[in-house]
Amino acid sequence: MNQKELLTSKQLTLAPTLKEGPLDEGVIPLKNVPRKSYLTISPKQWQVLKRFREGKTVSEVLPDLILKRECPSLSSLYELVVKAHQAGILLDEDQELEDTGEASIKAYNWRLKLNENYISVLSWASILFGLAALFWAGITLPQTLLPILLVWCASSAALSLGNVLAASLLRWHEVDIYHPRFHWKTLIPHFCFDCSDIIMIPRSSRKAVALSRIAPLFLFLGLSAILWPPMAYGLLLGLFYASDPVTSNPATDYLRAYYKKLRLSTSEDFLFVQNRLFWTLLNNKVKLDNKFFYLVYALYTFAWLALVHLLHARLFDIQGPELLATISTSEHFPFAAGSVVIALLGMMLLAGGYAFWILLKNTETLWKSRRRRKVVKLDDDETPNNAKKAEIVGSTLLFRKAGLEPETLAAIAERASVLRFEKHDIVIREGDQGDSLFVVAQGEVSVQKETASGRDDEVARLGPLEAFGEIALLRRVPRTRSVVARKRTLLLEISRDDFQQHLVGQVGAEQIEATLKKEAFLARLEFTSSWSPHALRRFSELATECSIAAGKCFLKKGHDNRFFYLVYEGALEAREGKKRLSKLSIGDFFGEISLLQNSIITADVYALEDSRCFVLNKKDFLRFISEDFVISLYFEKVSSKRLKEPIFPLRGKSFDCTVVR
Repeated sequence: MNQKELLTSKQLTLAPTLKEGPLDEGVIPLKNVPRKSYLTISPKQWQVLKRFREGKTVSEVLPDLILKRECPSLSSLYELVVKAHQAGILLDEDQELEDTGEASIKAYNWRLKLNENYISVLSWASILFGLAALFWAGITLPQTLLPILLVWCASSAALSLGNVLAASLLRWHEVDIYHPRFHWKTLIPHFCFDCSDIIMIPRSSRKAVALSRIAPLFLFLGLSAILWPPMAYGLLLGLFYASDPVTSNPATDYLRAYYKKLRLSTSEDFLFVQNRLFWTLLNNKVKLDNKFFYLVYALYTFAWLALVHLLHARLFDIQGPELLATISTSEHFPFAAGSVVIALLGMMLLAGGYAFWILLKNTETLWKSRRRRKVVKLDDDETPNNAKKAEIVGSTLLFRKAGLEPETLAAIAERASVLRFEKHDIVIREGDQGDSLFVVAQGEVSVQKETASGRDDEVARLGPLEAFGEIALLRRVPRTRSVVARKRTLLLEISRDDFQQHLVGQVGAEQIEATLKKEAFLARLEFTSSWSPHALRRFSELATECSIAAGKCFLKKGHDNRFFYLVYEGALEAREGKKRLSKLSIGDFFGEISLLQNSIITADVYALEDSRCFVLNKKDFLRFISEDFVISLYFEKVSSKRLKEPIFPLRGKSFDCTVVR
């Protein structure tokens, strides 16, 4: 499913057929029983998922999490939702619950149940008996084929018996057994089953299951050492086979149950698209969780290798130093050393190739994060013909939203005048009468405002396919700003009559002003470059405009804040006492930290000059960022950088400050 749709508009419901496992060091396993799918989550993540019990969208849940100060980091929240949806923990309205028919995975009706306490005692007794008998009787090498065949059959029977005991122990815990079968394609064929449900029992019980799987081998080893010693060596090899550190087997499963913590599903094998970027994946790979487990596992591997070596050195009377000396003086030694070097280089190339594959896999995602604006190319001295003028006019934001027919665009373009300006030429002057709209075809202009001291301050820069001059036409007032060419510039001038007839009549004056003032302004900002057209339009619909007089302190530290501010004109300053924290100019925003934290203002904000801002109230701001995960992740990143610590997860209780309004 499209992740953007899943994380915004899809209504998700917590599956009714969930089974919750025991809490294991802060991790809860969940299972969708009919689907046989699993998810490991933290108690806080479980509380988040429970919010979908009655059916909600992520856009509805996220604002509520923020207001109650229970929001986790957004990347982990989105990863949780994507993973939960994939596992069938969260179901969208288009899904059918796959708990009946062929789509459901049926558990085997395993009737035998054995008490864990009895099995654990018998397992340890079998292990101790096998070791004691082995040391007492010793090991005798087989001299004929018969002991080898009997050992192969006995090892198969011991492994099969161990799996029968493990399945019976799992059923005692009321978990399911799947796909019992006789596994032929292995060195020692034996009965086995799918024990995925082992995650749903306590850690101590997982250790008991692992012991029950390997205990019969020790029992058979002890019996053979006493009754027929030539079989003991073969069964010992079978024991080494069932406990090697490379594959998943009862011995390694016991180590994992004893020392390895369950990992959260949101901390590995990422599915959320923003978590699959190259550096995120690489950083996750270099993190080493469960450090103590890996240390124990390394020691176990060393001990296993040492035991195998010592056993065979003793049985075959092989002396290590003599063997090493023989190898080093052999003519085949360079070949052996070269093979080791080639193997190491191969491993390095494999690791490098994997990193390169991750980079290639995510190149498309990285490129898509940068939105490119279409520009109509013109030569330096080219005067556009009517077709080129129609293409330029139709590509501007305002005319594109109007949805005019090609014939109408052609008629407007035919009557549009082409004007050329050199650097520093004045296009329009503040206070002049306005009777036309301008579209930048090539070059760049500076929009300027005259200050009280007579200085012209730049309030915006406009490039190709951007329009200006609409305010004088819509409000029938003199020009409100001066516009000066910043370089050699080519403009198209559209008359008042065409503007009124084809645009105002088609779109409406209010929509035109909102489009040119808000959407066009937003489209020029760097931080909105990744916003979709829908997000730009949505912000424009929600935002209102406010004016701030010069010298006014309109936000005070410790007071309540209910708004997000985006500076449209003027300049402001954030202070802490007399210390200046930052200057806020056109395109900067503030107020988002107190909204995301649902807390008080962290700094005083003063207007250095008469300023205007686009404003969103708290409810609209939280709803807006919840509708697009790219935007919400951006505000989380910026806020965390300003705070110099992650803004999520929040600490403390939920509150709405109402001390000062």
